Amino acid sequence: MTQKRPIKILLNEDLNHLWPTKRDLIDELSHEFPNVTFQQAYTENEQQLQIVDADATFGIPASNIFTLNKQLKWVHHPMSGFELEPNHPIIHSKVTLTNAPNAHVIPMAEYVFATMLSITHRLEDHFKDQRSKTLDSTKYLSSVKDLNGQNLGIIGFGEVGKAIAKRAYGFGMNIYGLSRSSTSSKSDIATVWPSSQLNQLLKLSDWIVIAAPLTNETRNMINSKNIQIIRKNAHVIVLSRPHIINENALITALCNGQLAGAVFDNLEGKWLEPSSPLWEMKNVIITPHTSSMSWNLEKDRFNIYRHNVNSFICGDQFIRVADKSLGY
Repeated sequence: MTQKRPIKILLNEDLNHLWPTKRDLIDELSHEFPNVTFQQAYTENEQQLQIVDADATFGIPASNIFTLNKQLKWVHHPMSGFELEPNHPIIHSKVTLTNAPNAHVIPMAEYVFATMLSITHRLEDHFKDQRSKTLDSTKYLSSVKDLNGQNLGIIGFGEVGKAIAKRAYGFGMNIYGLSRSSTSSKSDIATVWPSSQLNQLLKLSDWIVIAAPLTNETRNMINSKNIQIIRKNAHVIVLSRPHIINENALITALCNGQLAGAVFDNLEGKWLEPSSPLWEMKNVIITPHTSSMSWNLEKDRFNIYRHNVNSFICGDQFIRVADKSLGY
């Protein structure tokens, strides 16, 4: 890309706060790309002023800010999925939107099995025994379950879903996936159905993992009606986003003993208040949206951005171009 003036990239989000390291990432980028001005603008007033002549932004600008720009060509979202405001002007614009998928795939897949094995092998009870200095193997007789032979249903058979399936295959599980595709398929690892077969997957599964992005199609796809067909011995793992499953219906089912248990890595609203019954439920695991965190996550996401900055300067093809209408 040839320009008479330095390229201006507006930083709507602080890289050093987002990806904390011992290095100053903004300073590092400035040294690596001396012909680029990385303009920090973290308040709405600063963004309104600075976006006018920006060529690109790090972070998706709000609608009212986006419309002030006259020459924006590229926007980078530092995470995987995103929820745009209704009728956000970027959707139908020619601005390229990139994101950072796949960096989180391996840790999220491993998180699923960390929680599953914790439940099947009753690790919480073992930890309590250890702290009370009590070792009694008899109470675990016939209560520890194998994953081998159990049915795993994966809602959302993208990169995360496939990584989960690959690991489940090693445990000898029967794997069923649900994807946006309109056709069914079968491989050595998994049987994959279109989303129209959701109820079939819910009926079969001992473990249900929600790994789909939140879209208009997936919002509330597991509702108060079809949650009733899930097996009583089943566990639900909410991995990706809230609102794909009706949380009120899910928690009612847990309280009524209609489900064996649940794992929430992404939970919002009243269910996180101190008065929520979830905190005290023995069959529930809650984590603060940490399933994607690993030693390599920040490094991988930063390297995706660095690669695309170089592509933008050189006029090369971007990696990780997002679908603006789908939100990932």
